[in-house]
Amino acid sequence: MNTKSNGYILILTLMILSILIIVVTNIFYTGTAHNVFSKTIIDREKAKMLALSGVQLAISKLTLPEEKKSQEEQSQEAQKKNVEDKKTKNNIRFLSRILPILNSWIVINLKSDNEEIDGQVKICICCEDGKININKIFDYSKKRFINDGILKDFIKILDEINKKIRSITSQDLLKPLEQFLIKRKFPLNDVTELLLIPQFSYFKNYVFYEPPIKGERLEKRPIYLTDIFTTWTDNIQLQPWLLSDSVAAILGLKRIYPDEIEKRKNKIEQWIKNFKSNSDWVKDWDKIMKPLYEKELLSMPKGIEILFNSEFDPNIFSVVSYGTVGEITQKVFAILRKNKSDEATFEVIKLYSI
Repeated sequence: MNTKSNGYILILTLMILSILIIVVTNIFYTGTAHNVFSKTIIDREKAKMLALSGVQLAISKLTLPEEKKSQEEQSQEAQKKNVEDKKTKNNIRFLSRILPILNSWIVINLKSDNEEIDGQVKICICCEDGKININKIFDYSKKRFINDGILKDFIKILDEINKKIRSITSQDLLKPLEQFLIKRKFPLNDVTELLLIPQFSYFKNYVFYEPPIKGERLEKRPIYLTDIFTTWTDNIQLQPWLLSDSVAAILGLKRIYPDEIEKRKNKIEQWIKNFKSNSDWVKDWDKIMKPLYEKELLSMPKGIEILFNSEFDPNIFSVVSYGTVGEITQKVFAILRKNKSDEATFEVIKLYSI
């Protein structure tokens, strides 16, 4: 009887130990997975905060700092009261500030020693006024593209633009786009709605603009849907000083290259020395814009000057912002508008998580 009891106790003890081992092992793996998951969630939130901070950083880049002037200079300026000169001066200051960084990555690395976080912020500022407003170039009431008024003979220019896009995307987009807009009958709410068109499948991988980085092959650089078209601007014409990189590619102009911000800063005086707040691009393009884009007006599609606004007055910008912490990257795309009550500042009017 004693032998049988001892054997029963031994088996029971082994069973209890096995169950305990299974429970402890399960708790260990659950705790380990929870720790990894918690770190991922925390890093994701930190990365999102950095991406949103990048939007504010872009606003600071677009905002002109107030000039410090002596009392004598202020007095002289008050006597002149020349608003046009002041506007031209501010436009030149703005171009000097934005042209070197436009359409390029600005990278800021953060260290916990100074900023209390290890991570990276990457932002790219673009001008929406340098893109084609899809709602402005199509007359929904007449169900056709604009071809009169300011944009007389615009259809011919659209054909030339379509040829260039087709050479990159291998798709004829103009006719499918026209049919889509005719059936839609009302303006687009967002450019990404164009992805519903089968022929726009090329852009499914190229929706939001990404500047080139060092080491990438640049022979066949893509063009991006939201870098060609916009729905946010008020003017039907483009700001030639601030064309998007994809629009520049379509028009055969010089595109942005990696890591050339400092190089562009060194050229800025040469680019803006002939700046005018109002220009006649037939007469002024080669003198003013050729140094920037390295192309004469005659070598571009005939009549292209009607697409360019003669007055320098950009109001809408966009920013792509990446926040990275560890292995986690969060991305946002924001539309920024110049504040009407205070033209020195900008406000966020649309924010996308991408």
